[in-house]
Amino acid sequence: MVRTNDKKGGTATDAQPEVNPSISDWIANAIADTGCRVVYGGHGGALVPLVDAICNHPLLTWVCARNEHDAATMAAAHAKLTGGLGVVIATSGPGATNLATGLMEAQMDKLSVLAITGMKPTAQLGYAEFQDVNQSRLFAGAGIEWSKDAASVHGVIPLLRDAVSTALTRRTCAHLAIPVDIQAATSPLPFKHFCASHADIRVHPAHVDMETVDETATTLVG
Repeated sequence: MVRTNDKKGGTATDAQPEVNPSISDWIANAIADTGCRVVYGGHGGALVPLVDAICNHPLLTWVCARNEHDAATMAAAHAKLTGGLGVVIATSGPGATNLATGLMEAQMDKLSVLAITGMKPTAQLGYAEFQDVNQSRLFAGAGIEWSKDAASVHGVIPLLRDAVSTALTRRTCAHLAIPVDIQAATSPLPFKHFCASHADIRVHPAHVDMETVDETATTLVG
């Protein structure tokens, strides 16, 4: 299933009013700021606010896959073909566990992929019941080095910044798990340009002085 929106031009920040949005709306806007225009994933109760935000964003297209492994593979292919960031989202429990193989494949191919998963409400975390999986340990055990859980509303945006910058600069997978109540909460920040969207840009000097390079090499090597 594919959910598309009509408006595709402009920048993500230009498309949004200057008000404090929900955390999910802020995340959707940040994803669009990276240049990503398609988000892949599976649906579920622990992901409703984020899916709604992605579907409602004028610059994003939502692709709901049959299962999360397929969605992770799609996001990896997106990153490989575009050279940009691939984004996949999944719900808690089996939704998250199904991502593991696809993310490992993306990591081995050195692709920039961001995985966001939902979790139960923060007050219910840790109970031995409905879809309660320690996701950060799961993905770390699968070899995804950057895998963290958001514990508060104020921590989500800094963690998202670190996740995206890690994925782009190291060409790897990064995973962030966010409880559903935090997804629906009001963001502490208004819409603003997402600084991590430029994390992979390198500064190149206009002129290279080869004499200086040779002298530096001689000094370092001896």
